[in-house]
Formats: sequence, structure tokens, C-alpha cells
Amino acid sequence: MNGKRLACFGWFLIGLFLSIVNWNLIITIGNKLRVWETSSFDPKTVYQSFEQLIILYPIIGEYILISLTVIFLVAMIKGGLDKLKRHGDYGLIDWLIVGLIVGLIYGLFFGLIVGIFFGLIVGQIVGLFFGLIFGLRSEFD
Repeated sequence: MNGKRLACFGWFLIGLFLSIVNWNLIITIGNKLRVWETSSFDPKTVYQSFEQLIILYPIIGEYILISLTVIFLVAMIKGGLDKLKRHGDYGLIDWLIVGLIVGLIYGLFFGLIVGIFFGLIVGQIVGLFFGLIFGLRSEFD
């Protein structure tokens, strides 16, 4: 294993560790602030509407951490970051950015129907899968 692959492997492990820690923080914060409870409309026991959006900052951070982890994994497989496709060649990084934008737009439209909180979360998940699928396809072509 050469130095570039070893460095990418190290950054991959760091990104994986930070993604797991951030996910556990999201679950802990969501349970503590009762973000996941939307069936009760008693304002004394459940946070409502925009107060639930506090969880979106860590979710967007999780999106970025997962994206970086996947970028380092692909770079490790290909032999270094310099082997990834450049900006403008529609590689993994370009498609992850497109996935983030598509996910936010989809989430806002879905959020108008179901609720802004669940819409943005679903939109980010859809955007992440969209970016990963098309990005990995174009990166290994």
C-alpha cells in the first residue's frame, strides 16, 4: 500500500468515526428535545414546528461527513485523491454537490405536503443516494 492510499485510508477511518459519533449525537439530541415526536400537539410536552429544525444542522453535517468518507474511500480504491475526476468532468464530487441541491429542493417540496422537518430529512437522504449513485457511476467509467 503506497503513501497516498495509506493517507486516504487514514482519512477514511477518521471520517467514518466522526460520522458514527455525529449520528449518535443526532439521535441523542433528537430524543432529548423530542424532535421525533410529532403526534402530540401539546406545546408543553413536545417541541413543534421550527423548534424541530435545530436538528437539521447536524444532519447537514452528517451529509458532509458521509460524502467526505465516500470520497476518501473511492480515492483509496483509485490510488489517491489526484486520481479522482476533476471538477467539471462530472465525477463523484460534482454529483454529491448536485445531490445536495436536488435533495434540498425535493425536501422543500415534500415538506410542504408532509411537514418541513420530515421533508428536509427525506430530501437529504434522497439527495445523498442520488449523488452517490451517479457520482460512483461516473467516477468508475
